[in-house]
Amino acid sequence: MTPDLEYLRGVFVGRYMTMKNQKVVSSFQGRARAFISAIAFGIITVFLVSCNGKSTTGKSFDYESIQYHKDSADEPVQKSVAVFAEFQNQLLGRLQAAMKSGGPVKAIEVCKIASPEIEQALSQDAEILRVSNKPRNPNHRASATESMVLDLWAKRLSQNQDIGPVVVPTETGRIVMSPIRIASQTCLSCHGSVEEIGPLTMAALQKEYPNDEAIGYSLNDLRGAFVARLHSK
Repeated sequence: MTPDLEYLRGVFVGRYMTMKNQKVVSSFQGRARAFISAIAFGIITVFLVSCNGKSTTGKSFDYESIQYHKDSADEPVQKSVAVFAEFQNQLLGRLQAAMKSGGPVKAIEVCKIASPEIEQALSQDAEILRVSNKPRNPNHRASATESMVLDLWAKRLSQNQDIGPVVVPTETGRIVMSPIRIASQTCLSCHGSVEEIGPLTMAALQKEYPNDEAIGYSLNDLRGAFVARLHSK
């Protein structure tokens, strides 16, 4: 091969390899941009869903659309709200008696037994329980839908708006919820700051509830909710 042809061959091969490398880089960059875009879209979608609030049916809701109205509520929903009051009265009575006999440490022992007993006794037409985003009993952690309601209530409280019972449709039926708040200074003996709780009570909490999250509250804070899970027949 003559020097001129060898030179031209070298130029052609060099340009070809340059163009090929550029295509590879361009393809890689395109795929990278597509991957990053997909991740960003997913994050934005999750963010929007969380902000809007959706039931497990996938439908968005706001407070007004799920707010409980006694006059228009059907019998199962009205009965659920009445059961919440009964639950509160029974548990409060047993805790007050325990506080008088042995203070917060005794109340912790009683509550661990009393709460499940009352839940079981009242769960006749629906599953009745208390839930929270910061549960003491891990079995009382709010479901995804219940957690969204708790977040919605918390947002309203931060804006000095009222909160009350709600009824939320789900894939399996309905959820009726009523807020639980830190109503008195006595509640802070077991749910307040470490200083308010004190070392003896903290030791009792760590013994009975090693994974306890239900501390650090202040007066009038949202503690959680009474829940009735109504399943469609």
